[in-house]
Amino acid sequence: MLGLEIGTIIGIFGVVVAIGLWIYDKLHRDKERRGGIFRIVWKSVKRMKPSDIMRDRGTKNGNFDPFYLEIPESERLIKLLSAGKNVLVLGDPLAGKTRLVFEALTKLKRTDLIIPHTAEIDVNHFKIPRNPHFGVKKFVFFGDLQRFIELKGFKYMFDEFAAREDIPLIATCRKGIEFSRVEKMLGASLRVFDETITLEKLSIEDSKAVAEKIGKQLPSNFDGNIGTLIFGLSEIKNRFSNDLPVGAQKVLRCIKSLYFAGIYNEEGLYERRYIEFLLKKSFNMEITTGEWQEITLVLVENSFATRSTYKNIFVDSAYLTDDVISIPPLEKEDAYLDFAHEISEYFADDPVALTKIYRKLFSVAKTGIMNYDLFLLSTRLSAICFELLPQDDTSGKLHAAINTAESFNDLALIKDTPQNTAKALEWLDKALENCDDKDSFHYGYIQMQRGLAYRVLAFTGGRSEDIDKALHAFDEAQSLLDPDKNLREFTKVQYFRGILFGMLSNSRDKKDNLQRSIEELEKILDRRDKVKAIMPKIIGGIYDTIGLGYYKLASSENREENLLKAGEYFEKVIAYGNEISQTDLVLQGIKNAVFANSGLGECKKDISYLDKARDFANEGLQLVTLEKAPRYYGELYMGLGKVCAFKGLITKDVSSLEEAIEHTKEALKANPKDASPVLYASSLVEIGNYYRDIMFLSKDEKAFRRSLEIYKETLEIYQQVNSPGNIAKTMGEIADLLHKRADISNKPGIDLLAALITRRAGGIFREIGMTENADMLASSAAKIIESAGEIPATLAGEFEDSELFTIIEKYVER
Repeated sequence: MLGLEIGTIIGIFGVVVAIGLWIYDKLHRDKERRGGIFRIVWKSVKRMKPSDIMRDRGTKNGNFDPFYLEIPESERLIKLLSAGKNVLVLGDPLAGKTRLVFEALTKLKRTDLIIPHTAEIDVNHFKIPRNPHFGVKKFVFFGDLQRFIELKGFKYMFDEFAAREDIPLIATCRKGIEFSRVEKMLGASLRVFDETITLEKLSIEDSKAVAEKIGKQLPSNFDGNIGTLIFGLSEIKNRFSNDLPVGAQKVLRCIKSLYFAGIYNEEGLYERRYIEFLLKKSFNMEITTGEWQEITLVLVENSFATRSTYKNIFVDSAYLTDDVISIPPLEKEDAYLDFAHEISEYFADDPVALTKIYRKLFSVAKTGIMNYDLFLLSTRLSAICFELLPQDDTSGKLHAAINTAESFNDLALIKDTPQNTAKALEWLDKALENCDDKDSFHYGYIQMQRGLAYRVLAFTGGRSEDIDKALHAFDEAQSLLDPDKNLREFTKVQYFRGILFGMLSNSRDKKDNLQRSIEELEKILDRRDKVKAIMPKIIGGIYDTIGLGYYKLASSENREENLLKAGEYFEKVIAYGNEISQTDLVLQGIKNAVFANSGLGECKKDISYLDKARDFANEGLQLVTLEKAPRYYGELYMGLGKVCAFKGLITKDVSSLEEAIEHTKEALKANPKDASPVLYASSLVEIGNYYRDIMFLSKDEKAFRRSLEIYKETLEIYQQVNSPGNIAKTMGEIADLLHKRADISNKPGIDLLAALITRRAGGIFREIGMTENADMLASSAAKIIESAGEIPATLAGEFEDSELFTIIEKYVER
């Protein structure tokens, strides 16, 4: 009995020890993960030092000066932070952004702060650290947002903090191109900031006062930024040219190249091995350990570097400007591309360096220069990284494959869409091969990307099989994404599922798929407030897509009722766009409201709806120009064309149809043939339709000829870009033209020819899986063909598309 009790006690003790070890291991691993992401975990601002948020600039070696110039923005920031607002501070380099935040924070009572490292994020394990201090105000501080955007997983971390109403955000960012990059990368997530404070340059009077206080001479070319005075950039520039040994100058030039290439660690440290490598490549110069120590000591003593070890050195980016280190500027498109090629060739065998270069190029290409060749190079580097990584590094290969796939998807948005999207899918398959955990976030994320890629293919090719593949991938993703933990990704999947069901309605089960689209999107509106906090713009997109669902339903049932519902949702888009100050959403709603109201006018034969549509179009055109917003400019003029065309048909007024043609010609300017062949052709076919209507109203032979010429040009464009769905639609328009010609002509065979063309269009629809369209056209054609009796020999069987207009001319002229 005693032995049993002792055994039980030992067993219990063993379980307790095992649980304790598991808890210790978990806490230790969580601490390691947090330590790699956060520099300070919930530190009281009362114990905060300048270096805590200003990094090296807050140290003696970093030229920190206790003097602080109180400016009007100081009091404003304190009030905003006291009220728990999310605040973004913008300004030039060295404008005093971070110092402003530091000084404001020290004025707050009972406040804790967390400061993320510029470190990569493993989204599978990311957690916001808990704060043990209850009842204490909490903030998170992102210093220099532009430093974060190239890091893997940063947007995920940013959105996680943005979703926490109990942790307001403070961030600083450089103005100009750097903020443009942040805007592109973070997108609508930036809407989380309640207020933006922009620091302006100092006046001459304030500049002189500051210079006197800190004991410095005001340079004649002072740029108005207080940090320029404190850092002494004018003296630094002279020191670089006149006092530094040649070896130290060369080291700084190598560091500047590494800075532009993105080859530095999370905290801005430059590794000695990379500097020495570039010294050898660029200057054929080699240095010993003693020479390294001597050079770095000189750089620290001359204030170029704040600290150094035998492995690395910290140089503030303020000293890497062209004003200080005079080498050719790399901001220009061609110069940066040449530099990128050269630096990537230098590090062709180093996957770590290439990964950093890839991310820098990707960021610059996507948010700054927008150079396709730069995108292409960054994509190739990512692919090379994948091949360089060892086979057993599945985690590294997983991320490299995802990076490469996402790059090809971005390339697809610029040009060669089908080819680049197909390559993206190939790389997503490689990512799946290296994803060990089939139940992980990463697996779900890859499936989401596959769904997005197939959606692009479906949009460009019009094939229902691609829509089915996209929906299948989204189903896989949705089963692995948690709507609470992965709200952004889960919502994105659900949103695109709604869009895809709408697309699928074009090929089969129209009413059912449109209803599924609307239902899917309405589920997102059930958690509207949570979604709005991290993805505000998508709410407007949901209203818009639901409106489009009702707009499309109107073509098959309850036309008036569904058009009214569509119009209501489009007006919600306009209201919501105004609410979140998004002009593009307002324009999207206006553009669709034009079409919904013009449809109601045509349906009800009510000119008042057409007048309302015209008012919407004119309101939209007040917000756009051809140069700044060509898309909306073109769509609004297309809408005006519809309004005039419907008015012309209702009133039988040819002049209104002629006005419709002029408006649509204006729309063509927004989508030139060379740049946007599909959009150009879609506008062109509408002009053909209006000439067709003029022909029908006025029995005008010239209008018939003009319509036929336009359809021919349209068809040729769609054939060149291989868009079978649009080819079939255009053939349907040609058939309708011939039907109308048959109504006003006694020439035999024209109606039969129209039926055969209709049958051919149906065949194309069937080839690409649009069975409902195919069945409808086949049925329509069969009735005419059946009543025609014997088909003339010239029309028997299938004709080649290239023969179409020759046959039409023959029958029309006969």
